[in-house]
Amino acid sequence: RAGADAGDLLARAVDELDSTIQEVRTAIFALQQPPAEAPATFRGRVLRETGGAAAVLGFPPSVRFTGAVDALV
Repeated sequence: RAGADAGDLLARAVDELDSTIQEVRTAIFALQQPPAEAPATFRGRVLRETGGAAAVLGFPPSVRFTGAVDALV
């Protein structure tokens, strides 16, 4: 039983280290990118942020706009 508990603890520690390494890599990658001009529209800002979140999330998020978002914000 103690061996199983130690194994579970070790597996959790490895998972946490993997997550931390991914966050560090994402931060380093972001720091290496040249500064981009800020989008002028709300739609552009949302798309930029969701696109950047893909590296952290591990999958590309999707966004759907309905109507004239830029005219309403």
